[in-house]
Amino acid sequence: MARRMVAEMQESLSDPLRPGERHLFRISVLGEGPETLDYLDGDDILLHLSLRPATARLVVNDRIDGGWGTETGLTLPAGALNGLEVALTIGATVEVEAAGCRLRHGPLRGDLCEARRLRGTAGFSRLRPPRVTGGPWLRLDACHAPGGIRGRVGGFGEASATLHLRVAEEEVARLALPPGPGPRRFAVPAPEGLAGGAALRFLCRGTEGDEVALGEARFARRLRGALEHCGRRGARGWAAPLDAPGGPPLWLEVLVDGRPLGQARADRPRPDLAAADPDLARRGFLFHFPEPLDIPPGEDRAVTVRVAGTGIELRNSPWRLGRASASPLEPLREEG
Repeated sequence: MARRMVAEMQESLSDPLRPGERHLFRISVLGEGPETLDYLDGDDILLHLSLRPATARLVVNDRIDGGWGTETGLTLPAGALNGLEVALTIGATVEVEAAGCRLRHGPLRGDLCEARRLRGTAGFSRLRPPRVTGGPWLRLDACHAPGGIRGRVGGFGEASATLHLRVAEEEVARLALPPGPGPRRFAVPAPEGLAGGAALRFLCRGTEGDEVALGEARFARRLRGALEHCGRRGARGWAAPLDAPGGPPLWLEVLVDGRPLGQARADRPRPDLAAADPDLARRGFLFHFPEPLDIPPGEDRAVTVRVAGTGIELRNSPWRLGRASASPLEPLREEG
C-alpha cells in the first residue's frame, strides 16, 4: 500500500540562494508514491522535484501563480532508485544530475534565488551544506532614482572588498564592503545627474587588487505602474522602470491607513502586458494582507502602494475600500 504523502523536510533558507550553488540530496523510496522536494517562495513552487518509482522517472517542474509549468524528466535505471543521490546546480536554468544522467531545466519562470523555504517528503535528506561552484555574483534589488542602488554581492570569500559603479569609464560611486562570510548587502544613493537609461557597470576589487566584473544594469529615472485591484484580502497590479528596460524588479511598499503591512516584488508573469511591451512580461505584483481587512460599517480603509524607498505611488493609489452602513427601513404608515 502506498504511504500517505506527508512533508517531512522543512528548512528555512535565511540567506538568498546564489547562482552556482550546488545542492546535494539523497532520496530513499519509502512507498509506491512519489518522493517530492519543493523550493518555495510563499505559495509559489519555484522548483519541484518528484521521484516517481512506478515509472523510474525523476521529474522537474514549477508552479507559479497556481499554474504548473512544462515538466522535464530523466528516466533512471530501476536499480538506482533507492538511495539515489541527486545534485542540483542553481541558476536561471537548473542542472540536475542523478545516476550518471543529466538534464538542464529552464529557463525558470520564477527566480530560484528568491526561494525562502525547502519542503520535502520523508525520502529526501540533504547530504551536506550547499557548495558554491560559481564565482562572485551580484543581486540587484533597486537601481533607480530616487530610491538609489541596493542589492547584495557575494562569492568572493571572507576578505574585505570594494564595490565600484561605473558609467562607461567614469566611476560614479565606490563602496567599501566589510569582511565576513556570506552575502553582503549594499546601498548607494542615486548618483546626481545620471541619465535615465544609463548603463551602470558593477565591479568588485579585492584586497590584492584583482578586479572582477559583476554585471550591468540600466539606471531608471522614471517609473510606471498601477494598482489594478484591491480587496479585503490583498492588492495586485504592476510596476516597472520606464526608461530602463531589463532593469531589476521594483520592490513595492503596501500600507493601510498609513500603517506599513509589508512589501511585494513586482516580478510576476503578466502575459497581457507583454503583448504591448515585452519588458512588462514579468512586472506584476500580488500582495496578500496578513489578515483580511476589518472594515466596520460606514467606514473605509485607504490602501497605498508605492515604490520602496521613495514616495512614488502607483496610479490608483490610494485605493479606498468601504463598507456601507446598515440603515433599517422605517415601518410603513397608513395614510388617511
